[in-house]
Amino acid sequence: MNLGGTSYNYLLIASNIIKSYWLLGFIDGEGRFGFKNLFPYFQLEQHAKNLFVLEIIIKFIKNIPI
Repeated sequence: MNLGGTSYNYLLIASNIIKSYWLLGFIDGEGRFGFKNLFPYFQLEQHAKNLFVLEIIIKFIKNIPI
């Protein structure tokens, strides 16, 4: 299914591409919510080559005003 997919150089993408609706769609497609031993958890799984994407998501979440 992933044969012939486009390979992106995430280092060329500006870190300000993350918008709230983009993040919502990304979490909807790649995220997981659940309960393990009655404790809620949230998980995003990505390949190691997509670490940059996770880092800009972390930066976006840290900058959300309270």
